[in-house]
Amino acid sequence: MTAAGSSLRRRVKMIRSRITSSLKARKMTQKALAEAVGATPQEINNFLRGRQPISLPKLERIFTILGL
Repeated sequence: MTAAGSSLRRRVKMIRSRITSSLKARKMTQKALAEAVGATPQEINNFLRGRQPISLPKLERIFTILGL
């Protein structure tokens, strides 16, 4: 793995962590976030667990909704 690839993975992990923390702070469920974003709950869950990527437009909506 290249240094750039490793750096990107760390950044994505940090983003997932910030989203998870923000959900907890707002007492918002992944299901509620999914509905607000226009995604499935499975899609949100899989992204937050690092199982699959999420599209940039959906990630931008998540950031907007959570105020990140």
